[in-house]
Amino acid sequence: MTASADRRRRRTLTAAVLAVVATLLVVVITAVGATSLANSQAGRDASQGRLVQVRVPATPTALVAVVDDVGRLTSMAVLVLDPSGVGGSIVSIPATADSTLDLGDDRYPVAETLEVQGVEAFVLEAEAMTALSFDVVELTTAERLADLVGRLGTVDVELPVDVVDDRASAPVAVAGQVTLTPDEVAAVLTASTEFEPAHVSEPAREAVWAAIASRVGAGTGSAEPVPSGVDTPTPADLDEFVDRLFAGRVGARSLTFAVPPDERNPRDVDVVVLDRAEVLLVFAQIAPGRVAAPNESLTFRIEAVFSEADLANAGFNNADAARDVINRLLFVQANVVSVVTGGDRAPEVSRAYVSDASMLDQVEEGWSVLLGEVEVEAADFEIPGVDAVIVLGRSYLDLRRDEAATGSSVPGGLTEPTELGPTDDEPDDEPDE
Repeated sequence: MTASADRRRRRTLTAAVLAVVATLLVVVITAVGATSLANSQAGRDASQGRLVQVRVPATPTALVAVVDDVGRLTSMAVLVLDPSGVGGSIVSIPATADSTLDLGDDRYPVAETLEVQGVEAFVLEAEAMTALSFDVVELTTAERLADLVGRLGTVDVELPVDVVDDRASAPVAVAGQVTLTPDEVAAVLTASTEFEPAHVSEPAREAVWAAIASRVGAGTGSAEPVPSGVDTPTPADLDEFVDRLFAGRVGARSLTFAVPPDERNPRDVDVVVLDRAEVLLVFAQIAPGRVAAPNESLTFRIEAVFSEADLANAGFNNADAARDVINRLLFVQANVVSVVTGGDRAPEVSRAYVSDASMLDQVEEGWSVLLGEVEVEAADFEIPGVDAVIVLGRSYLDLRRDEAATGSSVPGGLTEPTELGPTDDEPDDEPDE
């Protein structure tokens, strides 16, 4: 009984300390961020050779919003081109995803926004939800979608659930290994029913988007890579975008989601909530130059580059570590715009490279509680749009072990290991150490 009471007191004390530190960090980060925004020349005199410019490659983005024959949104996918200009990523998103990411009192699925407020409002909410800006946006009908994927021929897919549509007398597709024609691919992605929530059949839509990516193989079509160091030209429309996407290998991933409890969904709408930290984890890796910084505060790049040996007994991977740190930074209202995972170059002590030397003292304040021991130093490089780069070291692993032992953590932090599957291809914008 005494041990349990002591542990509860330690947890309460730790939570109180974290709350105070977090409040102070919000003030510091916001104040320093506002100063940095107001003085864009601070610490950025690269023209005189003081800072080495680190190139952030261009990664054009597109939003494919699949609609049925009455204009209802049934599926979405974000397409991101690889820096080479060919190939890239497909990220599927539920049509009923909450545009607020569970912030505020009410839930607003983006499908409802499209239906009630129209295309312009829908695009604004989709950009806010994904933290991206889109170069190409298209509402894609079944016929149009079949045409876009038609060049791939049939698609083999393992459907985890049956796909039903109120307009059809039989399932559009049944669970199991199936081969779909382009028209059948479109039928699966435009299917909907009023007899079950949309998220029930979302695994089937995720599987189809992944199968499309897999079917591309090494690439098809005549689009050519851009020369090294040259930005990919922004495609004029979805046809040109897909030409480039399908010309190289394409990775696919979906975003995890949760059904909100009744008290978080007072209007009782058909909606799911994305994980804000995971959204940033995914898009800040594959499209770091397109991720927005909505808070008037500092912008961060996170590098989780532990080796397998470092993480042997940690119970989490590099993606988990990055996601946890994203949550910690979101908790103090910072912005995360770039993420790198994987590798074998973690320092002994975490490092924070700050682009503006005048911010060193302020950035150092309170970080030991938030991220463990951190060495803060002025950066000799500059990444456009990034105020500070955090390279996680083994001191962060020590912090996680201490938190696990005491049962404490920053609110919103990682609670269990996850296999998020970030891209294997890291952006070529890493600073040299």
